[in-house]
Amino acid sequence: NYTLKVKANGFVPNETSVAAIGNQVIGKEITLMKFVGYEAEIGYDDGTFENGVVLTDSGDGAAVKITPSGYGRVNAANIFFYPDEWPYPGGDEIGIAIFDTNDSGKVGNMVGEPKIVMINRGEWNLIDLSQYEFITDRDFFIATVQTKIDELSPGVGIDKYCREPRRSYLHIGGGFIPIGNPDIDLKG
Repeated sequence: NYTLKVKANGFVPNETSVAAIGNQVIGKEITLMKFVGYEAEIGYDDGTFENGVVLTDSGDGAAVKITPSGYGRVNAANIFFYPDEWPYPGGDEIGIAIFDTNDSGKVGNMVGEPKIVMINRGEWNLIDLSQYEFITDRDFFIATVQTKIDELSPGVGIDKYCREPRRSYLHIGGGFIPIGNPDIDLKG
């Protein structure tokens, strides 16, 4: 027994179960719905940063919970990294990851492996994520994944006064913790 998954540009992915017996040829029809997406950027802050976050361990990072208005393909993430003065010496390398959610809305699996990129500190960085071909109509998370420890990583800018603060998280040791948690101490 196998699960056959079919993806094509411009269509919503679909899957079906297939039972293969010996050398038997099996015909299976799978319908793909035409993808009708949106070109708008989804954002929850006002474009400013008042805080920053860098974590102790590599593999950890900051995350934002995204809620699409319908089926959409994740093409990119636009992330602000703190200027050169913090952390010191800092770094310019970071991983960017997409995390899916399961049927109950909880954080699910990482989609593929993190994309390792070189960023420009002190500005917004548009990171191309189209290679993942990730299409969803459910909540998902865009997360940074530190490739180095502590102050050797770039700091992620945090909008202290964003209109939806409940969307900001830290992912530490595989778990997601809301940044609004009183145990979280941010820079600034």
